[in-house]
Amino acid sequence: MENFQIGNMGDKTMKRRVLFLLHDTRVHGGANSSMFDVLDNLNNVDIFVAIPKNDEEMTEYLNQKGYKWFVISYPGWIYRIYNPWYKKVIRVPQQFLRQFRLFFVMPQLNKILAENNIDTIYTNTFCMYIGCLAKKMWNIRHIWHIREYGAEDHGFGIIFGNHMFMKFLNNYTDQIIYISKSLANKYLTEIEDKSKVHVIYDDVSERYIVKNSKHDDNINILVAG
Repeated sequence: MENFQIGNMGDKTMKRRVLFLLHDTRVHGGANSSMFDVLDNLNNVDIFVAIPKNDEEMTEYLNQKGYKWFVISYPGWIYRIYNPWYKKVIRVPQQFLRQFRLFFVMPQLNKILAENNIDTIYTNTFCMYIGCLAKKMWNIRHIWHIREYGAEDHGFGIIFGNHMFMKFLNNYTDQIIYISKSLANKYLTEIEDKSKVHVIYDDVSERYIVKNSKHDDNINILVAG
């Protein structure tokens, strides 16, 4: 578990070329912010980033970091299970229809992988599954970072059902990362190969640490989530 590496496990002189898939374009969103902390500390990895739509703040950040980036309009596969029925009647079919984008997205993704010699896809949230399709079609290495319980925390469901999610985890994912033991335990009984499961907690970035505190007395801290 603690020995997990994104980069090559063998030849230390050989760099992995990894495409990181982000589910949205919020620079300071929870999943993206955590992912950027990881990218800041990666060694022996050439970093490529995919985002689902063009966004000025996000692309400015990626350019500042020197990451090569691509806009790929891959669809998500989640819906809000606690929405009123009349919203579900509209939004669930909409989400199904968005899957037709894959007829255009998959050739675009294949071209990006080939032209940049990318050997690993890293999916940063359970909100999309295109990394699994790439694994199935081209047998590219796929890492899936699961940060959500789904229904319990965000009220999310998967339009194809949880059985499809577990099938993709088992068959089309080489390494699975969970952000807590509690989250891993939710899925662990249904994971066939336990050796590919890792628990890696989100870090606390240095940019959130106030080094020169003005408080001389005790500080009350609320941990939420």
